[in-house]
Amino acid sequence: MLLPLQCYICHPKNMRPLIFALFVSIFQLASAQTQLDSLSAILKNHPENDTVKVNLLNELSYQYRWIDFANSQQYAEQALAIAQLLNYNKGIAVANYRIGHCYWALGDNELAIEKGMETVAIAERENFKSILAEGFQIIARGYMDQRETKKAEENILKAEKIALQIKNWDLLSRVYNLAGVIQFVKRDKDTALQLYTKALSIVEEHPTSKAHLSQITSNIGECYLEKNPDMAFTYFKSALLISTSPKSRNKSAEAAISSIMGHALIRTGSYKEAEYYLRKSLRLSRALGLKRSIRHAYSGLVNLKIREGKSTEALDYFKKYYDVHDSILNVAKTRQIVEMETRYELEKKEQNIKLLQQETEIREMQRNLLIVGFILFGALSVLLYYLQEYREKKNRQILNLEIDNLTNQHKEVSEKYKNALAISVPVDSVEQRLFKKAIEVVENNLSNPLFGVEQMAKELGMSRTSMHRKIKTITGFPPSELIRNIRLRKAAHLLLHQADSVSQIGFKVGFEDHSYFSKSFKKQFGVTPSEYLQSQEQQN
Repeated sequence: MLLPLQCYICHPKNMRPLIFALFVSIFQLASAQTQLDSLSAILKNHPENDTVKVNLLNELSYQYRWIDFANSQQYAEQALAIAQLLNYNKGIAVANYRIGHCYWALGDNELAIEKGMETVAIAERENFKSILAEGFQIIARGYMDQRETKKAEENILKAEKIALQIKNWDLLSRVYNLAGVIQFVKRDKDTALQLYTKALSIVEEHPTSKAHLSQITSNIGECYLEKNPDMAFTYFKSALLISTSPKSRNKSAEAAISSIMGHALIRTGSYKEAEYYLRKSLRLSRALGLKRSIRHAYSGLVNLKIREGKSTEALDYFKKYYDVHDSILNVAKTRQIVEMETRYELEKKEQNIKLLQQETEIREMQRNLLIVGFILFGALSVLLYYLQEYREKKNRQILNLEIDNLTNQHKEVSEKYKNALAISVPVDSVEQRLFKKAIEVVENNLSNPLFGVEQMAKELGMSRTSMHRKIKTITGFPPSELIRNIRLRKAAHLLLHQADSVSQIGFKVGFEDHSYFSKSFKKQFGVTPSEYLQSQEQQN
């Protein structure tokens, strides 16, 4: 039986944090919806693409951070695009860590880490202290979910040092809360509880955002779950009350806490109540696209149905659990493709405009040359010959671009990257040697399916951050995309030369699963390996 709320409050030791949590859930100073409406109205009446608009978009991304991650990411990406055009470094850095937060929330830890590193690179260069700490925190979140706790601890300690230095209490409370989660993952619950209590004290004693108060409260409850379930459930219910408050509006926390309560209720044998909370978590998580929370809810439902002896339902939830697991692996790549396609379309439009301008200039030149008439007929003939050659060369370039578009259907294979692999890299000799070495390292490890960014950095003798910055400068995108493109381009080359069967070629370039290889190949080139081979033969 759960401990009644009034009985728990009677304990003096537990009175202060719980009363404060309940007070905040009822008496927030400002309405989140009013803030959103006000910012949206200002943005609507501000058409200029300037730094003011960048700041408005980043603030809207911040306001949506626990309500709707899709909207939060969309606003941050708009801010990033404008800030890059303006060379507004602060706007770029803020947008990067906002996007990184969304990547992390949606389960794309690799992309979250990369965005965090981009934030850190700018913030260190420009001495943006608070933004630098936010970048370290995003990196720590990504590593924590990848179970690389040592790296997570290193980054969260950097964030803590900066937050203490600049006395940013809101940031410091979030840092302590995340540091507690890292210790909880390491099964050091005593240290975790101390850090959660620090976070709660800061929220009580200093003016901070209360959006993460429900998470802190729920985390404290998890620390008590084994030794004092009644106290744990009291904290869980308090956290759920805070998260569902109309003025708090932390839907992500509500989904996570509901799932945690469902798992905890299974342990007490309260199966009906457990199923209610698990289904509630599943509904909220689906609406927000929170794949980790969806998986957590499904795992609870599997456990519940096994205990109830309903094996058919348990198997169905088990399959859904692994469907979500597979989608987590693929969603980052899918999003990268969409982003690259969008960028490619913009580049293609710009190229078309330039080509039209060039054609107009050429026609003007022709008209001017015709005025000279018979006097310069000989010289004109020679000039027209070279002019025609120039136009044919341009037409061939356009044709090649269209063929690439039809065969690849993957807009991230930009002209810059093709030139870098096929011709030369217009950089100094040191960077050229690094790029060649990077390609050599990847090609030497093509058959190793576990080869990734960490191994690449080790073989190059560089830190991951340094390598990421160098490769991004040379190629235009991060090392993970370089590795993937080299693998798939090598696969295409082997297919054209009929070096082996499709399955064997997949193994040779580091894909253990034939189905995954086929899907990845189709995402990159728009066709399956067999269809790709047939299309190339028809063109030849």
